[in-house]
Amino acid sequence: MFTSNHFWWLVHSCSEPRSYHFLITATIRYTWICTTARRYYIVHSFHTQNIRF
Repeated sequence: MFTSNHFWWLVHSCSEPRSYHFLITATIRYTWICTTARRYYIVHSFHTQNIRF
């Protein structure tokens, strides 16, 4: 879950030019994980509902 601590960590990371690449990579990875988890949750819920009904 994205908390305010993560936000401030990202802000501090932006102040360092070296971590730009890491910040972009982390953002893409975080988005990909959330998308995959959400997709798996929807599919799993859909199959579970089909089994129930």
